Amino acid sequence: MPKVEIAPLEPFAVDVPTAAKLLRVSERSVWTLLKENLLPSVSIGGSRRIPIDALRLLAKVGTAAKP
Repeated sequence: MPKVEIAPLEPFAVDVPTAAKLLRVSERSVWTLLKENLLPSVSIGGSRRIPIDALRLLAKVGTAAKP
C-alpha cells in the first residue's frame, strides 16, 4: 500500500507572541492593536487568540476590520 502524506494543518488562530512574530512587531504592539479594537481576537481557555485571517488582512491593508 502506498504511503499517503498529509499536509500539516495551518492554525485557525494564534496567541499574541506568535502573532507578534508573524507580523514582525513587538507583543506590546499586538496588545495595543487588540486594545484599540483594530485587531479582532477571541478568548479560548483564558488565553487570547487572534485569527490568522485577521493577521493576513492587517498585513495587507494596515488594519483589520472588526467582525
